[in-house]
Amino acid sequence: MVVKIPRWPFDKFTHADRQLGTQMKATGEVMALGRNLAEALQKAVQSLEIDVPDLLAADLSAVTPDELQQQLQHPQDDRLFYLIEAFRRQIPVAKIAQITKITPYFLGVLQQIVTLAAQLPTQVNDQTALLTAKRYGFSDAMISRAWHQSELAIRQQRHQLGLTPVYKMVDTCAAEFASTTPYFYSTYGLENESQVTKRPSVIVLGSGPIRIGQGVEFDYATVHSVKALQKMGYEAIVINSNPETVSTDFSVSDKLYFELNV
Repeated sequence: MVVKIPRWPFDKFTHADRQLGTQMKATGEVMALGRNLAEALQKAVQSLEIDVPDLLAADLSAVTPDELQQQLQHPQDDRLFYLIEAFRRQIPVAKIAQITKITPYFLGVLQQIVTLAAQLPTQVNDQTALLTAKRYGFSDAMISRAWHQSELAIRQQRHQLGLTPVYKMVDTCAAEFASTTPYFYSTYGLENESQVTKRPSVIVLGSGPIRIGQGVEFDYATVHSVKALQKMGYEAIVINSNPETVSTDFSVSDKLYFELNV
């Protein structure tokens, strides 16, 4: 599953109208891949580099019911977080669909994420719960908040249990024949499809979502870094979450990982 989310510059233009419509207001976007929609969506939100680090981090408990309905009915860049708050208040999918005109399938995915998050505090150190959370895109930081443990402790627990991500290759050939595209994403499965070569390699971190005022400088630097490394005989590996950059064309680097820049 692939999720793209626009990156709006309202953090820089604080007095701009955040209402979304037909007018183009985004300056870039992020892209995330996963084995299910919840995983891809959560990874995409974590890639945005905004004040709210993940889908469940916004505290909207003080919002009144009338304010919540207004935010659901009139979409802004932060609408996803108000949808999460609606499910925290146990508003039914059918009612939210009626207010927002969003297809119930997508609302059901958000409801599933909220349900899993509500169960986590009662499942501290449970191996099955940990694996389920990771497969649905919960970051270690999100799990650490639910379990009142440090993020490092969650990471160490995962490693002790062998719960580490594998990397899947994107099938750009629609399964008609074997894909050799060096284009990968992480997920919590069994088979790792990214093979380590014997060549010395260097990782180049992309710039993530483009902000206004950056222009193409970061992408220009990334591509030239890759070309210089390849010329020196290194395997050049790019990690980035921005699909609109030249550096994320799979023909540029030796390997491309569509992931967070962390």
